[in-house]
Amino acid sequence: MTEEEFIYLQKILVDASNVLWVSCGALLGGSASPEYAMTCGLLRSLRSEQASLKATLLDFTPENVSTDESISQIASLAMAQYKNDQSLESEYYVQDGQVFISRFTPAGCINQTYSQTDVETHPQPFNPDANLVGKIKSGRIVFENVFPGEASLQPGEVEFRPLTTGLNSEDVAVISGASFETDFSHETAGIVTRVGSGVTVVSPCDRIVAFSSDKFSNFQRVTQSLVQKLNPNELCTTIASLPMQYAAALYSLENLAKLQSNESVLVLPGVGLVGAAAIRVTQALGGLPLVEPSVAREAWRYLPAFSRFVSSGTPSSSVIDSVPASRGASYFSFNIVDLLKKPRVSGSLLERTLFLFRQGAIPAPPLASRNIAELNESVASFSDTLFSTKTVISHETGNDTLEVIPSRPHMQLRPDATYLLVGCLGGLGRSLTSWMMKRGARNFTFLSRSGAVSTQASILVKNLEAEGAKVDVFRGDAATREDVQKAVSSIPADRPFGGVVNAAMVLRDCMFHNMLYENWPTSVRPKTLGSKHLHEATQDLPLDFFLMTSSVSGVLGTPGQTNYAAGNTYMDALARHRRSQAKPACAVILPMVLGVGVVAENSELEASLKRSGMYGIDEEALLRTFEVAILEEQQQQLLGPSLTISKFAELSIYLYVF
Repeated sequence: MTEEEFIYLQKILVDASNVLWVSCGALLGGSASPEYAMTCGLLRSLRSEQASLKATLLDFTPENVSTDESISQIASLAMAQYKNDQSLESEYYVQDGQVFISRFTPAGCINQTYSQTDVETHPQPFNPDANLVGKIKSGRIVFENVFPGEASLQPGEVEFRPLTTGLNSEDVAVISGASFETDFSHETAGIVTRVGSGVTVVSPCDRIVAFSSDKFSNFQRVTQSLVQKLNPNELCTTIASLPMQYAAALYSLENLAKLQSNESVLVLPGVGLVGAAAIRVTQALGGLPLVEPSVAREAWRYLPAFSRFVSSGTPSSSVIDSVPASRGASYFSFNIVDLLKKPRVSGSLLERTLFLFRQGAIPAPPLASRNIAELNESVASFSDTLFSTKTVISHETGNDTLEVIPSRPHMQLRPDATYLLVGCLGGLGRSLTSWMMKRGARNFTFLSRSGAVSTQASILVKNLEAEGAKVDVFRGDAATREDVQKAVSSIPADRPFGGVVNAAMVLRDCMFHNMLYENWPTSVRPKTLGSKHLHEATQDLPLDFFLMTSSVSGVLGTPGQTNYAAGNTYMDALARHRRSQAKPACAVILPMVLGVGVVAENSELEASLKRSGMYGIDEEALLRTFEVAILEEQQQQLLGPSLTISKFAELSIYLYVF
């Protein structure tokens, strides 16, 4: 679309109150022209931006668009719009004289095979050597035997088996569904099983304590900065109860409030075990702790000049009174779970906690040790008051029986094949390639506009090569046909093509009526031209999968993302077209992804999406979705090109339930 065409289109759509968009893209049956589908994403987002706009899409197959019947349908729909008929749908698809409308429906056969929402659990003796991972199922924790893989550790990484894990309010909030976070175990003590290159602080068989954002897994991995070695006389049960509450207290008082000796600290109610830890830390630092049953808002309002107010936990959405700040008072707010994403800071807090404990300056809280088989009962009876008993969960062997769900199907990638990855040299690439290595992949070709010049990209390449992978990086743009052809033609015959992943994306969010022309192609091209050129360059190759990362913005219509939504619906249509030709393809429609990728690297964007109520998935769910998509692609190739409409719809858009 030229700039002139964009300006005319923008004016028409912004000024109009009723729009009937007629296309002949044959979008229902795998059109050979997926660019027609961009209209779907554009109009869906536009409707969310302009509540008064009545925008309807009517799509025909090319051979039927000029028939008397189709002309009559267009006229009838236009008249219904003019009369403001409230029963109108927003999208209609006409094929072979039949009219179809859009609806979300669960992909029954896929969910039945891969989902574990409705899967029955079975009692199974606890085995600490099994690769068990906790899952949340209807507000309870169950366990799954997951695919262990064979990937080596990252440099500086420590793998350990937990012996004792502390249970905290942050964990309970996730399990009960009251938190957007996805991990529900954060402090643990255990035994080192393996270490990556460059690890100097611990060795295999050492007993350690660690911060670990996890899910009560039997084997966990963390960077060495989050690990401290235990002394021979220290008990795992005791040490595992310390990190979360004392790290929060130390960060509040030392890092933020800069507490001086002889200063008073007012501990407010509702802060639970962190408040108890704050009292102990205050005493250790020579301060005077005070406990006052007042409310936080009143305490802040009457705070003396140059005092400091620290709020630990989920930030309040209420407006803070600005008067105390005018007299030099300071307000700080943080969340300890977010702090764990900063290994240097949280690692130093862990080291400081152990130092004070070993000096006798701070005590362990009152403890209640419970077995891992009693984990759900511990969550149900959890209490976090100022002088609560701290619950720790033991992973020791015994006669423990866990609720275990059956393992799901897993895929295996070919070690002799080469996998072409676009837009994967950032955080998502680290996660994706590590997962692919576990599944057997050993050869990667990256196509990136910036190449491997960034620190993050060069570290990723070095880490992959250290693990035994063969890595090639081409500097180029997938939206440029020559760059794609160059990357594809470079793959040697002894390492044939295995699959393609296009995860390229550029966000240029703006309300459509204010959007500049350059923001349209900048956001659209990586999705449209990038996918098109990859499709054309590989369509005659025997691929195992052709994976594209699409987004819910194209399906639901996100305000301010008409360009991004249009690019994503192109991907969806291209996947349908390839499948109609019995070629592997899937556009994975993703929500907000937490922990990796663009959202994880932009805290302001993540906070904004959470405030809007956007549902997110974590790294594990993301990778599991990729696996399901690839497995389904491989199954689809057995069906051949003669897909019916109903079967085709089932294969085109997946709604996974995890």
